[in-house]
Amino acid sequence: MTAAAALASGASAFAFTKPAFPRIGGVNIGSPFNYNDPTYQANLARQQLVILNYYPGFAPGGVAMNTAVQAIKAHNPKALIFLYVNSNELQYRSAPGAFSAYQNKLDAMQWWLYADAGKTQKVGSTFGNGYYIINNTLFTPKDSSGDDAIDWITKFYFNNYYQPNPAIDGFFMDNTFWRPYVDGDWQRNGVVDLQANPTTQLRSATWATGAIRARPSPSTRGCSMAG
Repeated sequence: MTAAAALASGASAFAFTKPAFPRIGGVNIGSPFNYNDPTYQANLARQQLVILNYYPGFAPGGVAMNTAVQAIKAHNPKALIFLYVNSNELQYRSAPGAFSAYQNKLDAMQWWLYADAGKTQKVGSTFGNGYYIINNTLFTPKDSSGDDAIDWITKFYFNNYYQPNPAIDGFFMDNTFWRPYVDGDWQRNGVVDLQANPTTQLRSATWATGAIRARPSPSTRGCSMAG
């Protein structure tokens, strides 16, 4: 398994011995998410880079996620464990759920990607029905705290993913692209930017953050990766 880049490292230096070859990594984000299972924990620990699924409040088999992470590291203290995140889309739900606060913030700030100047037509994701694209560019308006979309999303993941699970080593940010992968009013000027337009592709490098702007605690060794 490869990752596009290691983007940010924690403020504090830490000793790390590179594992011997072959180095194994796994994207372990599929159901049934039984990270509480001792046999599965031992198997996960055979990997040097472990990417796990998570959502706010998730406790696999009733076990706190941080406890499951610690159990994996007990088998292999050198294992680097990352939680899967993305900033490009969200499944829209009418019923309350783990991402209600996230969705409500996107609604309130109109941080979705829209197909019209009136910001009434959210652009659907190509990854699944019911998912909509988030405009995570620097064109999004700032909230009362001075955060644009990607700043607020970064803080959401830090507060809801890292703080309850300080044993993790960081986040794996999926779905980062070198150009917009869907058409939409990315610049929020009432004009739909076409992903196939060479001008859009050239300019998009200055629009997007490219990855989560994580700010790990000075006491952590955490880092973020993009795929």
